[in-house]
Amino acid sequence: KGDLKEFAQHFRQLEHRVVQHEKDICSLMERRAALQTMAKNGEAGELHRRQLEVLDALLAEATEGRPSLREFLSSWEQQWRDLLEKRQELRDLEAAAASSMENSEARHMPLAETLDADWAQWSNGGVSEIERLIEELPASSQRIIHLHQARPECGKILHESGVRKMLDTMEKTKKRYWHEELANCLGHVFDPQMLPDMERSDFCKRLGQQAIERVKGSDRLASGDMESNFSLNDTSRESSVQIYMDFMKTIAKHPDAQAVLASSEDVVRAILAFIKHRSQPVAVAAFGALGQISPASELINKENLIFILKIIVANDESAGLRKAAAYCLQRFCSGPGANRLRPMMEALDVVPHMLQVASDATAKEDEAAIFKHAKNVASLLLDGLNTAQVAKGLSYRQAVLEAIGCAAIDKISEGRLDGMAAGMKYWGQVNQGSWAASASAMVTAGGGLDCSTFWMNPMYLIRFTEEEKKSTAMALTLSSLESLSDADRKMKKTAFMCFRLFNLSSISKDASERQLNDEIVKHGQNLPTRSSKQAVGPKVCYEQETSFYVNEVDNKDDHLLVVYTLDPLQEKKFALSVFSDSALEVTPLSRDGWQMRSFLGQWRSPAPAQSYGNPLDMFWHGFPQLMITNSSTSEVTISCILSYQAQDERKTAKHKMNEMPQEVAAQPEDSFPFLEMELFDASAQPLHRYVGFGKPKVQTLVLCRDWVVLKAQLPPQSAHSLVLGRSWFQNDGGAKTPETPAYAQDFRLQLLADYGDLDLQPISAGFEWHRFAATPVLVRDHRPWHMKLQLKTACAQKQHVHLLLRIPDQVKAFMRLKVLKDGQDVSPVVSQGKGDAFLPLIHNEYELEGSLEFDMTVEFHPQSETGAFPLLVQGLSRSCDGELHFLAGDDRKDVGLEMMKDATMQKWLEQVSAEPFSKRNPQISSDLQLEPQAFPACSQTESADDELITVSKAYLQRLFNLAKAQEAKP
Repeated sequence: KGDLKEFAQHFRQLEHRVVQHEKDICSLMERRAALQTMAKNGEAGELHRRQLEVLDALLAEATEGRPSLREFLSSWEQQWRDLLEKRQELRDLEAAAASSMENSEARHMPLAETLDADWAQWSNGGVSEIERLIEELPASSQRIIHLHQARPECGKILHESGVRKMLDTMEKTKKRYWHEELANCLGHVFDPQMLPDMERSDFCKRLGQQAIERVKGSDRLASGDMESNFSLNDTSRESSVQIYMDFMKTIAKHPDAQAVLASSEDVVRAILAFIKHRSQPVAVAAFGALGQISPASELINKENLIFILKIIVANDESAGLRKAAAYCLQRFCSGPGANRLRPMMEALDVVPHMLQVASDATAKEDEAAIFKHAKNVASLLLDGLNTAQVAKGLSYRQAVLEAIGCAAIDKISEGRLDGMAAGMKYWGQVNQGSWAASASAMVTAGGGLDCSTFWMNPMYLIRFTEEEKKSTAMALTLSSLESLSDADRKMKKTAFMCFRLFNLSSISKDASERQLNDEIVKHGQNLPTRSSKQAVGPKVCYEQETSFYVNEVDNKDDHLLVVYTLDPLQEKKFALSVFSDSALEVTPLSRDGWQMRSFLGQWRSPAPAQSYGNPLDMFWHGFPQLMITNSSTSEVTISCILSYQAQDERKTAKHKMNEMPQEVAAQPEDSFPFLEMELFDASAQPLHRYVGFGKPKVQTLVLCRDWVVLKAQLPPQSAHSLVLGRSWFQNDGGAKTPETPAYAQDFRLQLLADYGDLDLQPISAGFEWHRFAATPVLVRDHRPWHMKLQLKTACAQKQHVHLLLRIPDQVKAFMRLKVLKDGQDVSPVVSQGKGDAFLPLIHNEYELEGSLEFDMTVEFHPQSETGAFPLLVQGLSRSCDGELHFLAGDDRKDVGLEMMKDATMQKWLEQVSAEPFSKRNPQISSDLQLEPQAFPACSQTESADDELITVSKAYLQRLFNLAKAQEAKP
């Protein structure tokens, strides 16, 4: 409340300064005009001329220092947004307090209501700001526009008294300037639906008469105007023409005003002239007015249609002008003059032209609207059009299937349909669903392809039932079951609806994963997938209706259809129609079969630079690991999704972007390393970190920087280690490794399983390995190196010991390792090579027992590269510490990191010698822990709006009814 009072005082001071400054400028201009008049009449002397010069200088100085009204309003609007934030915080606190109170009688804390009551006390005498501006009309018309944009809720008060005063002033004023200012204001703020029913019709007719009077010209509006021609024509100012075109487009939304304007030939003739205006903004405004009025006038002839059609199909015209022309043509097809214009359009082959335009879909906003309007024109004209004149090719199938799909959504709620329409056999199905984000329901609003929650979206399995295998065509339509209310328009909601169609036979390169995908879908479960091949789908999407045509689909394959909104946690109800020229079934998939657990974790070391799939890289040993144990007697299917916490938080917070002062800035995509997961069989050692060199059971096959998925089937009575890593995957060994930013250190793991008792345990500190290493040596020739391995505790039982021999990746040298006990060879139980093969990296696993000392020999192949490069030998023991040291001769004393003069070799030694995870530095609870609350965070449920059916939808319903009634007639 203190902020409100301070704001009101600050506002009045600023306003007083601006008004006083404007008065001073007006006074100077009046004095200057008087002196100019005297000079013209020859009455001015030398003194008057000097006064005129001084006035010019003062006026220039005052104008230069004149504060901008737009800057003033911008400052005011920013303070308004800050106050709205504080008011929202109060309401959130009230809701939280009310939900925690046990006494139902004390649940209301009217803090926000009191704040709203104080809001009206800004100005003198308790009059609200909008009321004061209404009193100051017509001089305050521009400020009313800005206030209405900043505070849409003031529209109610504005329509109670403000618009009436504007109309009364327009009817009485003799100054064209004020008439134009008021028309501009009404064009921005007027909404016919906000007027009382009893006076709405008469009020809109009066507004229409004012538009006609200005277009035709009136002597009443000639006062104080220097123009010789008082009608609205080519000689009028472009800004004036644009204002009245927008004014007519706004008031023509009411049918009575539309009828008044359409009946005036002067208005229609003027608008038809302005669509050819040299100024593009004027032409765009004229197209909008012409489309909204849609007159059934004889003045709209074949030449006008040709002109509009040329603009729509001309790629060299601007997208804004083409969009306005396409909208105008769409309105012609559904307006009062549609029956008269239909034969002309048929003669001009409008449908084929529109189908051609509609096939050039693009992701740009204005061009996307052209695409949509062109499709609507083609669909509307197919209603009753002589289809024999339309080539029955791919574009014809597209128009018919999309039109039937759109009409079927409005005709039935859910169910299957088949029949004949426009001479073509069709099959289809309509399903209804919703994207939910409330805490009381299962979250199904997973967002777009770049969201790790994409798998949560509604999914459908499409299967063709015909025995004959052939290519088929399919049209998909996704329509909102909620109206786009005024509040939604002003808040600029981002619930754009879209879908993606995956071919299950080619969704993955790996045959085993394709088989597992089929198994998951067979059980009716949602399929978490990150396909290496891009799925087909619309390039553009809309809030109310999105259509897409898929040509030449192979009906022998099953397809997965995913419907989603671009941003996650956007709540919306939808209807989905799938129609094809082949028989099909559409089966919704369910999330009920999955049981999800979410983990949060961190990487404590920077991301390594390595090549994807390079078997020589051992960095993954240090990544966090999750032990997954299946103790049941049956197979368990799991799906693991790894993502960055920073990206998840930014994407799931997008649904609140209308409530936040500004959207959280996104981090550059290339600043995140590539994510990777690998699943290893750890049944032999089900508690310890997996450090073997065996081939992973499953690994991620698609490289991504936002999220990756891994799917596997776990055999009964088995244990597996899931390794969670990320790397830069640089194939150029000489490239500099990027620095890993702090926001790329935290990750989230979503684990889905079809069995609830799966045991999931991060690696605990008690089951880390004992690590030990020999001092690095400098290899200069091919002579072998002899070593000693000493274990601190005698091996009463067999224990696993891993020995790793490493040299830099860029060194082309090959080696092998021999371990001796009492002069006898000890063979490894696991090694990546066969027999006595020489390898660039050695990782052998031994089962040692008895003696505390073992002899080791490292041999190099004779054809290996020579020169000074480091050799590092490391050991891992499960139950005891150990020591490794070289037995070097007198001529081989170059040992230790300090002997390395090459900076690259030194950096490599520092990296591979580090101990990110060991007994001395184990994996801790914060490295991987169960997420305490549900993911993703849920948004507040919003009330649904009343349903609103557009005119084009009504025509599509007619097309559907016509097709059903005349199945035997093409």
